[in-house]
Amino acid sequence: MVEVLEEEHRVIERMLEVLKKAAARLSEGEPVQPSLLKDALDFLRTFADRCHHGKEEDVLFSALQEHGFSAVEAVGHIGVMPSAEIGVMLSEHEEGRRLIRAAAKSLQKYEGGDAPARKALAKSLQSYIRLLTEHIFKEDSFIFPVADRLIPDAEKKQLRRRFEEAEKKIGVNLHQRYLRLVEKLENELGK
Repeated sequence: MVEVLEEEHRVIERMLEVLKKAAARLSEGEPVQPSLLKDALDFLRTFADRCHHGKEEDVLFSALQEHGFSAVEAVGHIGVMPSAEIGVMLSEHEEGRRLIRAAAKSLQKYEGGDAPARKALAKSLQSYIRLLTEHIFKEDSFIFPVADRLIPDAEKKQLRRRFEEAEKKIGVNLHQRYLRLVEKLENELGK
């Protein structure tokens, strides 16, 4: 079950690499096509947030709480990261949403020719990249191993079905569509 979320993390990390390049170019005063940035923000809103974070918030975190997840037990499992509780994960999801909104506002201004918006856009993207990189690390090394241990195998199958149902509500072929988008943007910016 957590394998689904881990695979999504790998796709999200590829988009973060695209964003690193775009933010670096913006910071250096080089042009970046607004359409590329709009596509990247669509990916972040739909794939990373609605699909991936939605599954975590609506399915995984609830299951963890039902099975007695606590910071004390989790700390005993890994020995580090007592701050990586569900509440922290949720607040980081919210912070990511705020940064995406800020990037979208700056992108609108950048597209309209507002020169200072370029730096604000780059800054929002860089902050988002840092946040999500750390967030993914916490989940991969802490939350997901605890989930794998706490949630019984029979329930993992049910949770996987709930993941699939959540994706269908968002759109058909969601993963394929956004994987193609990541590949397209990687090619546009050069790997």
